[in-house]
Amino acid sequence: MKQSAFILVLLLAAFPAHAQSADRDAGAAAASFATTTLALPRTGGIPAPAARARLQPLLSARLNALITQAAGAEARFRTANKFAPPLLEGDLFSSLFEGPTSFRPGACTGTAVAQRCRMQFSRPPAANARGPARPAEWGDDLLLVNEAGSWKVDDVDYRGGFAFGNTGLLSQTLAMVIRAAS
Repeated sequence: MKQSAFILVLLLAAFPAHAQSADRDAGAAAASFATTTLALPRTGGIPAPAARARLQPLLSARLNALITQAAGAEARFRTANKFAPPLLEGDLFSSLFEGPTSFRPGACTGTAVAQRCRMQFSRPPAANARGPARPAEWGDDLLLVNEAGSWKVDDVDYRGGFAFGNTGLLSQTLAMVIRAAS
């Protein structure tokens, strides 16, 4: 009985360390993703093939498949509608249409298989004829999954609340593009 209780105490004591390790590892993956997206060319919409290749190892199989499907849908739409604007414009990986210029990682919470990591983004003020502009600052959540021992971004929860920015989830936005081009 004493040995069973001792083992239980050891397991319970180890669990927070394991959870903290998962939070830390997911946070590092989230920061790597943010660093990579900031370094990509700012073209807006679905990333070009070269940018998708850079992002591929950082994304879950599910999100990679959705982005590939949305890229195909966008190409079909452009072929059928030569003079229409793209189905998706602006930054794909954050709430703000123009996208961030810097980030600060926040806390990650979750389990050993799924984590939610807050990212604090900012963008300097744009020139504004109506007076001094303030920098844009907001937080979005990266949703990560553990695939075969590596943390991968599986979705973005747009939390910025901008009037002309992304809302909901990245996966929902991509599904809308796929449906619109069908």
